[in-house]
Order: sequence, then structure tokens, then C-alpha cells
Amino acid sequence: NMSALDDIEAQIASLFKNTSANPDAQRDAAQKIYSTLSGIPEDTISQAPKRAKLSYLKGKVSSLANPTDPKIEQHLSKAIKLNPKLIDAWETLAEYYYAVHEFDKAFSSLQSALSHLQAGSGASNKETTVTDNDSLLPIKKALLRKLSMTQRKTGTSAEEQKKNTEESAKHARDAVALDLNDGDSWYVLGNAQLAVFFITPSFSRISELQKALAAYSKAGACAVLSSENKLDLHYNKAMVHSFMQQYSEALEAFQAASALQPGWKDPITSANVLKETLRKIHSMIEKKCGIKPKTLNSISGRLPGQQSGLPSPLNTSSTLSPFKSLKDAPNPGCSFPLTVVGFTALSAAVTVVLARVDYLGYCGAVS
Repeated sequence: NMSALDDIEAQIASLFKNTSANPDAQRDAAQKIYSTLSGIPEDTISQAPKRAKLSYLKGKVSSLANPTDPKIEQHLSKAIKLNPKLIDAWETLAEYYYAVHEFDKAFSSLQSALSHLQAGSGASNKETTVTDNDSLLPIKKALLRKLSMTQRKTGTSAEEQKKNTEESAKHARDAVALDLNDGDSWYVLGNAQLAVFFITPSFSRISELQKALAAYSKAGACAVLSSENKLDLHYNKAMVHSFMQQYSEALEAFQAASALQPGWKDPITSANVLKETLRKIHSMIEKKCGIKPKTLNSISGRLPGQQSGLPSPLNTSSTLSPFKSLKDAPNPGCSFPLTVVGFTALSAAVTVVLARVDYLGYCGAVS
């Protein structure tokens, strides 16, 4: 009867919430529940929505035992055929497709779930129509976040992938707009903006990193943020700081990520790689790439601007300036001819750092 199914559904929900449980014990518990569900004869259930719920629960508990088990798709597809308004079935089916890397199908399933939700067909696996917007809000936010994460995985051509990545950020922004105090939505938005960064032309990429960092900062300030996302948040922030060449901030964020889970090696490894790269850059500049003074003077002597303050041959509206005269801020009206004498790729970033000399023979880094 439905009361028994409700009890089993509660057991399944409890298993999914208990993320700290032993995986083998969880799989054993899931398999026992599946056996119990399989022992319920479907021909004794007259109403299609109730049979749909039985099939949904079979698929749901199977996903805990093995997220890529083909029978998950069979059970959930049957549940949806019996009751297309079963939002949880659509969502769980999307999770299965995501697990087996069928991202287009996963995205389509999430769209169907959201469409039924917005149409007021029902919330979660309830058979009755739900009109209370407060009860729908958590479900809608979760669907929008999953749409954002999944759409970034879709597309075959470069043009299609670019379009989908940009649209994925919109889904994340929609989730944020529903609840400005939901850290998980801000976190997903940060990830979406970071993805946009990688498909954006170089002249405007820094703004995408700034948007990602702003979203991550909002996520960290929210009281509501899942433990899993909180862990990744610091690591992702560190990577953004690294991309922006804000190295002190990057190392601090790597340290914060490591402190949350001491056994996690990625933050420590990434921090060490960054430190080693910075040591190489420092050594490259300090030793002037091993170039002899006479050769270095010859290189710098060929550059225009032996006298600073002269009009720049590159731009008549600017004047030539030695590199050391620049401020740690925008320097309008200045130009400085440089010659590249060495380079190193930043392993922990997405740029190349060049060692260069100006017309006074000063060696420094530029990217």
C-alpha cells in the first residue's frame, strides 16, 4: 500500500542524507530496500500514479547502489511513462544520464522536470498539485543549478559549446535571483563564470574572472552552503586568484581548502606547484636569464628611449617611461619598449610569464 511506499521512501531519503556512512554498508542497505520493492507485485496496484511511484523508488534506490546501473533508466522511464508529472523521477533520470556521460539527455530530463514544476503540475513525487511557491523554491533552485552544471557539458562544435556555456551562467543567475542567501547557487554561478572565462576572447577575460571571484565571495558569506561545495569553494577561489596572478591570495585559499579536509592532496599539490613556479620566475629575473652583462647592454641599447619623457615612436599621445617608474596602478600616457629575453609557462595558471628588459637594462616579469 501507499503507506508502506512512503515508509520505504523515507528510508531511501535517510540513506542519501547520511553521506558519512560506510559506502559498502549503504550499498547493502540499498540492495535490501530494492529487494523489498521488487517483492511488491505491481498487478496489485490499480492506480497508475502509485505504480509510477513504485518504479521511481526502484530507480532511486538503485542509483545509490550503483549510479550507472542500466536498470535505473528502465525503472525511471517506466515511472515517467505512468506519470509524466513525477518531477523526482525526471531529476533522478537526469542524474543517471549525467553519471553515464549522456549529458544531452540529462539536460533534456532536467528541462522536463522544470517545465512540469513551472506548470504547477506537482512538486517532488506528490501526485497532488502544489501551488505553494515556498515549497517549490528549493526544488526549483536545485533544478536550475543542475541545469547550469549540465549544460556546460553539452554541445559538439566549439560554437555550440560556447553558446551552451554562456547560457549555463544564465541558469545559475536565475537560481541566485530566487534566493540571494543561498550559497550553493552563488557557488554554481562562480563555476559558470569561470567556465565562461575559458571560452572568452583574451581582451575581456579578466572581467569573467572578477565575476567568478565575486560570486565565490558571495557564496562564502552565505549561511547556507553545503559542506561539499564549501570545500571546493576555497580551492576554486585559489585557482581564480592564481589565474589573476594574485599569488598571495591564491596560496591563502589553497591553505583554507586544505584546512577543511587535511587529507585532501589537491590544494597542497597545487600550492607547491605555484610556489615552485614563482621561484623559477624569481630566479629567472634575478639571474637575468643567464645573459652576460655585455650582451644584455647590447639588447637594451637597441631599444628606443634612452632618454625618458621623449614621445613614444609607438603612440604619439604617450611618452616613453622606464619600467621602474611605473606605479602599481593604471599608468595612462606611458609606454615602455621591452625585449623578451626568456619565458616560463605558469603550471598553476593559464598564461605565460615573460622575462624582459627595458631600455635601461632592468629585467622584470610581464605576462
